[in-house]
Amino acid sequence: MDLLRSFWIFLLLLLSLLRNATTQFMYYNDTDTDTDTPDPATEVLTSLLAYHDNRVRPNASGNATIINCRVKIISMDSITEVTMDYKVTIILEQSWHDKRLAFRHLSNLSYVQTRHIDIWLPDTVFSNEKNAYMHKVTVPNSIVRIWNNGSIWYSMKITLVLSCAMDFAKFPMDRQKCTTVIESYRSTASELRLEWMSPDPVQVLKQINLPQYNFDGNFTYGYCTDQNGLFEGQFACLEFSFILDRELAFYIVQTFLPSSLLVLMSWVSFWIDITQAPARVSLGVTIILTMTTTTTGFGSAAGLPKVSYTKAIDVWFDMCLGFVTMSLLEYALVHYLWNREMELRHLRMASMKRKPKFRIWRKSGPRTEDTDVESVEMNDLETTLQSRYNYSTDYNPIDDDTEGFVRYDNGNSSPRKRRADPEPGIQEYYEPSYGSRVKLIALNIDRVSRFLFPVTFIIACLTYWIVYNYIVRDHFEALDPIVEVSQP
Repeated sequence: MDLLRSFWIFLLLLLSLLRNATTQFMYYNDTDTDTDTPDPATEVLTSLLAYHDNRVRPNASGNATIINCRVKIISMDSITEVTMDYKVTIILEQSWHDKRLAFRHLSNLSYVQTRHIDIWLPDTVFSNEKNAYMHKVTVPNSIVRIWNNGSIWYSMKITLVLSCAMDFAKFPMDRQKCTTVIESYRSTASELRLEWMSPDPVQVLKQINLPQYNFDGNFTYGYCTDQNGLFEGQFACLEFSFILDRELAFYIVQTFLPSSLLVLMSWVSFWIDITQAPARVSLGVTIILTMTTTTTGFGSAAGLPKVSYTKAIDVWFDMCLGFVTMSLLEYALVHYLWNREMELRHLRMASMKRKPKFRIWRKSGPRTEDTDVESVEMNDLETTLQSRYNYSTDYNPIDDDTEGFVRYDNGNSSPRKRRADPEPGIQEYYEPSYGSRVKLIALNIDRVSRFLFPVTFIIACLTYWIVYNYIVRDHFEALDPIVEVSQP
């Protein structure tokens, strides 16, 4: 029994080994069969690239190779005024025909894909590019597709920092036009010709929102010829442009409104009493210093380059500073006129060599020698005639008749006349003295300034906005615009 059991166990083990050997043989036989049969795409690429020279352009001995281009904009950001450039991420698509890579006679496949380094590629560059890189996460973002008729489609995702010639003469009411040029680096127009794909050669894949600009997504595109200076000859190029319209709301809130309020505050001094010199002077000087600080600090805060021409915002700040300064100068004039009488009085008193005396002209009979009636100290007389606001109470009569009048003479100034004995019931009319007239002029200047300054400022503001919004043209409007033209 033990011998029989051992026999059956041995037989089962032998059958198991035979089964495993048969399975392994069949697996390796199938694997060898699959390896010996190449993939159709691999077979096509191997056949096409075996004799393909990627150093020579298609139709090298014939006409120029035509390259069709399309630009798809993914995002646009980092518009920098100081360096005059902007950052954009795009997908650049190019297509051309190379009869050396046609494979209809080799396979029924519609297309095959390969690496971009295996075939000839056009030497297109962005002439206004400052910095660029191709995306490589998680794999290089590029594709080359070869169609069975020899057409080639090449697409890649790249990020560019492109220069943009900006003009800030109308800042912050300016519009900037940025133009991008695509051209061949070493192939002349007789060797390589660039054309736009149709339709929609420039596309925006998703809405673009910029913090300081309004972008409507419209592009103008066309053709050009360029002479890059590196090689002799004309080089075909493509160009497209777009317009950035600056948002004005930020500058109205942060610049125009605060500066206008400073100008309005300077007009408060017109309602302050003329004699309050410390209040009016300190208010004017403080506002001028604030306006100057705002003007000098705005350029760096706004991130603008130091340009040699005058910007619209400079005109605005200078206009506001001018109104603030004029309000302070207005008080200097008013204060001078208000104290003019006292100044003249001091000068007259300093120049007097003798005390004034009253003289009497008799009404009847010939004039006799002047008779001294009394001597009055000038200081006592001035004290008596002085009013609360330095108004003089000394008046001159309108009547020219000198008879019956008493006058005083200080030896230098012209005689002033006063009626000696006015008749009862007769009303006399007096004209104000020189000091009173000057003070009235000072008061009237303050009154007129309360209305003249606001009206003038409103007119200046309206003129400013009309000129820079409707009269002054953007810098690119004077140039030849890029228009869509038919393919050459």
